[in-house]
Amino acid sequence: MLNRGNNIDSLSVDVKIDWKPIQQGGKKAIPINIKYYVITQPMKGKSGDMSSWSLVLNVQRCELLEPDQRVGFGKAYFLVEDAPSFLLEKGFTMNIYEGYKLVGKVEVLQLLQLLQLLQLLQLLQLLNNNRQYYYKR
Repeated sequence: MLNRGNNIDSLSVDVKIDWKPIQQGGKKAIPINIKYYVITQPMKGKSGDMSSWSLVLNVQRCELLEPDQRVGFGKAYFLVEDAPSFLLEKGFTMNIYEGYKLVGKVEVLQLLQLLQLLQLLQLLQLLNNNRQYYYKR
């Protein structure tokens, strides 16, 4: 399991959540500014296993577009390392569930955060420095 600590902003993507209408069995209260754990539709993970995955949402605001259409905006990340985080690219959508109950659809709005890219660059630089060290020997 990947330890993500409490820094949700550094390891997450921006998302839009189309909540299922209350009249169709959707959530009555939208969880705002708290970690909300849901399950995704079945998807292939990094190792190729087909599974539903735990997704953590932090809904920062919710808008009422029509009397029965609620849209939330916030951050999301997968809870485990083997999850298909490579799918979290702009435009990707997935259904989310509380147990077997469909509660909404998540759409990724933005690619991985800048901090993640900086961390990747630092790792590549470290690997390059190590490789140069071994070649000099």
